Amino acid sequence: MFSFGHKNIPTTDLYFREPLKQLISENVLQASRRPIRRLGPYSFFANGRVVIIRYLTRREHRKIQALKPARCYYLVDDDFAAAARDATLPRDYRDRLARFVREQLPAIVSLADTIVAPNRMIHRAYRDKTFLLLNPSYSALCPDFSHFERAATITILFSGTRSHLADLQAISGVMADICRRHRNVRFTTFMGNHAPENLQAGNIRHLRAQSWPAYLRILKRERFHIVLAPCRDTPFNRARSINKIHDCGAFGAAGLYSHRPPISGVIADGQDGLLLDDRPESWHDAVEGLVGDIQAARPLAEAGRDLAARLGDRDIVRGFWMKNCSPMNSLSDAGHARYISANAQSMIR
Repeated sequence: MFSFGHKNIPTTDLYFREPLKQLISENVLQASRRPIRRLGPYSFFANGRVVIIRYLTRREHRKIQALKPARCYYLVDDDFAAAARDATLPRDYRDRLARFVREQLPAIVSLADTIVAPNRMIHRAYRDKTFLLLNPSYSALCPDFSHFERAATITILFSGTRSHLADLQAISGVMADICRRHRNVRFTTFMGNHAPENLQAGNIRHLRAQSWPAYLRILKRERFHIVLAPCRDTPFNRARSINKIHDCGAFGAAGLYSHRPPISGVIADGQDGLLLDDRPESWHDAVEGLVGDIQAARPLAEAGRDLAARLGDRDIVRGFWMKNCSPMNSLSDAGHARYISANAQSMIR
């Protein structure tokens, strides 16, 4: 069997594959009655439409050229050029993106007529293309909040990858002080050996960066009381998605966010999260307040989970692709109609 499950990236799962999985044929070597055919690791085909997700292999590029699709959507969830120019990001990360922007991105963009992204700022790099806005779906939702009932240890998470290292550094002094004075706090990051030097203590753990499947398991298994999501005012950060809200909803945590778009456009401060300015003292006061009264974090966490469920509803993502790619239009025979009836009623509106 030749499938691409082991090559899935977060963008593929969150914006396409998971919401539409009942309609996708993952195996390119077997005939399937499912209406969406996977062309390769980063592309899908249905009813004369192609969807490209972030990247593209040379083989996929040739397939798409041969198909001559009526429409081609390029789904992109980062401003690659802004990242390549951001001197605060890790050098190896910037170099990889700069090579991609220079050597591969133009060929991908030449195929596409429509850009699909979670942030209108991304459209700046593709002004000659049609633009459609799409938020990611959630990966998991916290089923209960019993971890607040046994809160002898208060767990705080910074869930960002290395592309968020400078965001963590902006509040590292805050968290070093909190962890030093509150021994019942356990602070976790995914920075591994790249963690700031001042965040080294017995109640601080730096997990190594996780593969996407491993991170999904953590999302579904681990629980935290507070998630920190600082976001400096940079062009790269201004083009981010709302995915940190989904992290909080999965971990069952109260989210503390920088008060800037896109997060500030959907979080109601003090109801389903806290919106903070960039001053370290603002972050210190907010974390200190919740550590001193962790039960005050619970209603924030519960409302944040409900917000993630609404914003990341997979039916919304399915509906978006059903409207724009219309794969159902190609299913006219009775057998395909029975497939729809059995598996996809929620997509027919």
